[in-house]
Amino acid sequence: MKSWFKSSQPHSNQMERIHRTKFNPETCHKIIQALEAGNYRKTAAALAGVSERTFYSWIEKAESHKTGKYVQFLQSVKKAEEKT
Repeated sequence: MKSWFKSSQPHSNQMERIHRTKFNPETCHKIIQALEAGNYRKTAAALAGVSERTFYSWIEKAESHKTGKYVQFLQSVKKAEEKT
């Protein structure tokens, strides 16, 4: 999953304006693992420290785009759910 994320450090004057997101490789991996273990989406999100609302906002972002990290996340979610 790490390949979804570009690592770039913002300039020091941009640090104050950065919104920290929970959408990162570690959180996504936790969600996918929980889904593969047979958990519901709400439970998987909670186990990863994400609200159900946040989880579904990521899904909505994926559905409104054709490519990108959210789309890849949704594809992984669907694959995990198919395994159970």
